[in-house]
Amino acid sequence: MMKIGVLCAMLPMAMFSCSQKQDSTTGAVSKEVKAPTDSVSEIIGKKGILTYPDFTAYMTYESENRLHWKTVTKEGKVAEGEETVSYKRINDHIFFLSWIESDGFTVSQVIDVLNGKVEAFLSFEDPQQANGKRNFVATAATFKFEE
Repeated sequence: MMKIGVLCAMLPMAMFSCSQKQDSTTGAVSKEVKAPTDSVSEIIGKKGILTYPDFTAYMTYESENRLHWKTVTKEGKVAEGEETVSYKRINDHIFFLSWIESDGFTVSQVIDVLNGKVEAFLSFEDPQQANGKRNFVATAATFKFEE
């Protein structure tokens, strides 16, 4: 929890860049604060391809609260769904998404579209587990926008 608190405290600082300007007539130095721009990317309204070690996910980011996904395993097994999603834009190129599928499978992702990376946390029912009968997997993927 401490790491999340530190990250949340640092985000506002990371989301703005400062540059110094010097007035040519007076020589005074001032700082100009610039808000992030949409120049890097936005995922809403776009399609992405996430390549995990065991499967590929084809995502359609329909809105800030809806997405469609389709996964294809290396063996060719296909699954797909339409989900209500929790979406948060962290900065101009990093996004956090989380959802719960109808079978209780949960997905939380941090997507870095600039560097083409995804960190994901997946949890699912597992009767063998003593803690809430659930298990989890932390995994990573590559990301690219569908052409």
